[in-house]
Amino acid sequence: MGIYSAVALALAAPIAGVIGNHAREMYRDRKYRELFGSLFWAIFPFVIFSVVWVANENPATMGRNLFLGAIGAAVGACGLIWLGYFVNDKTAPEPQQVVNQLALRDPDGIYQFNEKVGTVFGADVDRSSGEIRFQQIRDAINFDTNTDFEYRNYIVHFEGASAIASVGGLAMAPNKAYADVKSRIVSIINP
Repeated sequence: MGIYSAVALALAAPIAGVIGNHAREMYRDRKYRELFGSLFWAIFPFVIFSVVWVANENPATMGRNLFLGAIGAAVGACGLIWLGYFVNDKTAPEPQQVVNQLALRDPDGIYQFNEKVGTVFGADVDRSSGEIRFQQIRDAINFDTNTDFEYRNYIVHFEGASAIASVGGLAMAPNKAYADVKSRIVSIINP
């Protein structure tokens, strides 16, 4: 073994040992993403050694191919596994970012297709009869009475109202309100 190969091996072995020790700690702590990253970097000094060895020693073809194949397979496998963890971590939603949409909603709002389409006043929920009565639904200009809507954790179907009022003009924004609304509970969300 020539001087360049000996120096490369003398540097690669302790560097790989230190990083390999870190990999062992990551395995013990079950931090597998960090484990494969550490293994990749622990093997990498031997990649540099193998390049120096091939360039300076002119080893036999079979020995060279076996050694480079083994080093390449190890570094490639560890690198791809590490990359897989990295990519998966970047594309997966953060647990604290996944928020219950019902918790963010106005408790007195009614929603269709995740858009607030009205505000409820005087709700009376009777689960035994499967009915909800509202004294009023205001700000309902975009409320489609033919489409089921969501109120709190209920999916509800509009059955009728005793009065409907529409207002609008040059000085006021268009609006619609319903009085004495009768509706039927279709289903319950997160009972």
